Amino acid sequence: VAFGAQGPVPLATFLAHVRGVAAMLPDAPYALNLCEDRYRFLVAFCAVALRGQTTLLPPSRTRGAIDDVRARHPDSYCVGDRGDCGCEAGAPASGAMPPHYLRLPEVLPLAFADDMPTLAADAVVAIGFTSGSTGVPTANAKTWGSFHASTAQNLAALADLHDGATLPVVATVPPQHMYGMEMSVLLPLLGNVAVHDARPFFPEDIAAALRDAPAPALLVTTPVHLRTLVESGVALPPLAAIATATAPLPQALAAQAEARFGCEVRELFGSTE
Repeated sequence: VAFGAQGPVPLATFLAHVRGVAAMLPDAPYALNLCEDRYRFLVAFCAVALRGQTTLLPPSRTRGAIDDVRARHPDSYCVGDRGDCGCEAGAPASGAMPPHYLRLPEVLPLAFADDMPTLAADAVVAIGFTSGSTGVPTANAKTWGSFHASTAQNLAALADLHDGATLPVVATVPPQHMYGMEMSVLLPLLGNVAVHDARPFFPEDIAAALRDAPAPALLVTTPVHLRTLVESGVALPPLAAIATATAPLPQALAAQAEARFGCEVRELFGSTE
C-alpha cells in the first residue's frame, strides 16, 4: 500500500491501522483531514469512511480556508498528525490549533480483523472545494462510486507503465488537493499501486523519495515543480513516467523534462468538479 524510508507497509498492517484509528475517532458527520504524512492521511481517510463519516478537503491549507470550511460544517472535527494545525506558513495564526482537533498518536493503534472493509457506492466519502479563484469556493460531493469510476480511468491511462506489477508513486502535491487525492490516495486504494508516505518539496528531497521506491516510480507533480527539477540539475533515479496537472504544461518544458529524465511526461486534465 505504501513505502518510504522505513520500508514497505503491507496491506494487513494498513487495514489494522485503519480499524485502530477508526475506533478513536469522535462521533461527528464530517472530518477535515489535515495530515501532512501521506500514509497517515490515507489511514485517516479510510478510518473516517469506515465510521460512515465524510472527509472535507479544504481548497488550501491556509487557516482562512480551514476556518471557512469549518464554518460551513460546524459539526465537524479536524484530524492531523502535527502538534499544530499544519496550516501553510504565512497565514494568520497558522500554528494555532483549530477547535476539535484530534492529533493522531506517534504510534498508530492496531486493530486486526479477518474481514475486508467495504463501502456502499452511494456513500459520500469526501467533499472537495474549488479554489475560489472565480468567486466563493464551491463544494463538490464525491461518492465512493464516483471515485471508483475516475480512478478506473486513471489506472487505465497508466496501465502501460507497469505491466501489472506494483507501480510506486511519489507525489509532490498534497493529498488534500483533488489531484493529489486521485493520484496518491485513490490509486493505492483501488489499484496495484504503492505510494510514498512523504510529500517531498525540494529537488533533493524528491530525488531521495524516488530512491526509496522498489522499482522505477511514477512522479506525480506540477509544472512549477517540474521546471524546478529540470533547472536544478538534480540527478533522479530511473522513472516510469512523470504526471503533471493543476496548471498548463508548456510543450518546451515537457520536452526538456523528457530529455533530462529519460521518461514520458503525461499531462492530466481534471478538476474538483
